[in-house]
Amino acid sequence: MIVSRKKPAFVSSDSTAKRKHGSSFTIDSLENYLGRRDYTGAISLLQLIPSSTEDRERSLWIAYSSFHLGDYATAVSIYQTFASDGTPKDPNVWTYLSCCYFMLGQYSQSLLCLEKGPHSPLRNRLRFHLSHKMRDFTKRAECIEALRPDCIEDQMSIAAIRYLQRNNDEAINIYRQLISDDRQKLALNVYIAICFHKKDYCELSQEVLSIYLRQHPQSITAINLEACNLYHLHNNGRVAKETLEKLLRNASSDLKFAKDLIEHNMVIFQDGEGAMQVLPKLIGIVPEAKQNLIIAYLNTGETEKAFDLVQDFEPVNTQEFALTAAVYATIGQDAGSMEYLEKAVQLFRLASTSEVSETILSREALASAFFLLKQFTESIAIFDSIKSFFINDDRFNFNYGQAKMAMGLYREAIEVLLMVRSQKLKQDLVYRFCLMKSYIMDGKASMAFDFFGQLEVTSDSLLLLNIMANLCYKSGQYFIAAKSFDMLERLYANNVEIWEGKRGACVGHFQRIVTGHEPKIQLTEIVAMLKTSPNPQALEIVHVMRGWAKEHRDLISTNFYSSF
Repeated sequence: MIVSRKKPAFVSSDSTAKRKHGSSFTIDSLENYLGRRDYTGAISLLQLIPSSTEDRERSLWIAYSSFHLGDYATAVSIYQTFASDGTPKDPNVWTYLSCCYFMLGQYSQSLLCLEKGPHSPLRNRLRFHLSHKMRDFTKRAECIEALRPDCIEDQMSIAAIRYLQRNNDEAINIYRQLISDDRQKLALNVYIAICFHKKDYCELSQEVLSIYLRQHPQSITAINLEACNLYHLHNNGRVAKETLEKLLRNASSDLKFAKDLIEHNMVIFQDGEGAMQVLPKLIGIVPEAKQNLIIAYLNTGETEKAFDLVQDFEPVNTQEFALTAAVYATIGQDAGSMEYLEKAVQLFRLASTSEVSETILSREALASAFFLLKQFTESIAIFDSIKSFFINDDRFNFNYGQAKMAMGLYREAIEVLLMVRSQKLKQDLVYRFCLMKSYIMDGKASMAFDFFGQLEVTSDSLLLLNIMANLCYKSGQYFIAAKSFDMLERLYANNVEIWEGKRGACVGHFQRIVTGHEPKIQLTEIVAMLKTSPNPQALEIVHVMRGWAKEHRDLISTNFYSSF
């Protein structure tokens, strides 16, 4: 964390005098704005000051306020004006300028400016962060040795790096220690809540966050985090979107510093709406923008674009490894490439071990690796342990249902698959196959047939019809098998295999009627289906069935017999 100064490097004697004489601009009035974090108001106040010998001090305050508003470019232009003197009156200007370049992501320029500034605790903290960003681990180790255990800013810097290293537990421990030293530092609860959110413990994150929100209900950072928690807890962007929209309506301060983040999150909460317009321009600004653009491409079936993006993507944490793995798995399944599928398994395994501590996501990644390896027993064991965190997650339930079906747990598979709400996933051929097979293998062939009746006639649905006919036949559910083969025969007349399947199903069901295992009324439908067949054997079979029906007229209703 970079903690900027609270006051300028100096206060001129003129300004002190003006404070005493009741000038329209006083340090007290400015500090009131800054105390409320109203940096827009502070800048407005400063801009009302007429030109005077105080211009330098006023400019420094404007730069400070602009920095805290997230307007780093304005702050840079002001600090550069003072730094251009070569030897500015306040050499700390170089450090402030370095902070601005750091926040703009211009780390090399930030380092150049920092080296011109004087030694100070802020300089060391900034060098610590720069060494992490620039992967200079030797320098990072040197800087951390100089950080003081009794300095809250230094300790927060360490916690921030631990957070960036995905060592959330250690970051949480540091923040908790700082809170125990001073219970008034409520904002530390926000940092703890962010760490819990990153660990996928969103309910706990929200509980900790509420401590701060009770005192600061208009906090932009806290409300944004609350929206993210709500999104993950309910897997529903509507509530999260409404939370952010309320923030935008009621915000009492400038949202410039959070504009990009809010714009990014709105896309996510709106189920990717506007992703292609918003996310590309946020790559390099919002860390998650690239990841979510990859997800957007996967969701729209633009797998090649997603694949192109991951080529220069260097995953370093569970989420990034898992996302890259998902891309390779999708491409591998679409192309039937074992090479890509093996790469996906490797990446999922890396995702499961990339964190210092185990997370829900890391366990899901390991389950996905087992899933691709068709080790469904191991996969289900992990899915079972984390399912409570994914009750409303359609993709989780889709994969979970597939694994259940593969292990022959058909009743459980049906229950899980029916939890999927996404119309896109429900239209997926694999989803339809899994649900249909689970119905049939659980002895509910009629439900499979009703499910098929809801589908439009396409090449995929005809494939499912053929699968249903054969599965029902193999499982001894001959009535639905006969109806399925009958539908196929109407489409593909004189197909020998279809006729043999239909004949076998009709005869098989007839045998079950004869033995009393099926209602005799269904013989009417069996005979009707056979009558429509162009194969001459059909009439011979009908003749046999009629003969049996005449012999058992006392067991069959008059209406049934007359229909023959």
